[in-house]
Amino acid sequence: MNQPWLLILAILALLGAALVFLILSRRTQKATGLPPGKLIYSDTSLWRKVNKPYYDPVWGLAGKPDYVIDAHGVQIPVEVKSNSAEHPYDSHILQLAAYCRLIEVTSGNRPPLGLIKYANRVFEIEYSSVLERKLELLISEIRSANAANELPRSHNSAARCAGCGYRSVCTQRLGLPNSNSSKKI
Repeated sequence: MNQPWLLILAILALLGAALVFLILSRRTQKATGLPPGKLIYSDTSLWRKVNKPYYDPVWGLAGKPDYVIDAHGVQIPVEVKSNSAEHPYDSHILQLAAYCRLIEVTSGNRPPLGLIKYANRVFEIEYSSVLERKLELLISEIRSANAANELPRSHNSAARCAGCGYRSVCTQRLGLPNSNSSKKI
């Protein structure tokens, strides 16, 4: 005779636990400053391995955003930075613009915006035609400088140079004989 009551109590306990977890997950999501939506892409080892980066064959652009969130059918790239900032850095805005371009090319849908999440706040960056044009001009400048072998080194830190992904092909790497290591940028 006590079995129906035990079953009812067990069901109520499970429903209560589910409600608690739902409330906690919504609070956690809200605390991140990110929009609600389904996480569809992550370039962190915390979620799962990403098979390949996004790629734009027209601009020859490839990249892996930290996250892409599907917010009601709209894919929004999210770039996470570990430092704090009172305003987004131009380089971070252009990086985010590149991710917006890549999502547009691969999905066929243009993201209206992207997010840059710093340690202290989140910035919504509109993916406007003006921002897209700035990105296109920057890519063109980089390609021209690369073709002319005029890409300047942007630092004088041996540690940064040693960890650079372009070190093996860079003619300006620190410690290279005959490199232009005295060039100031």
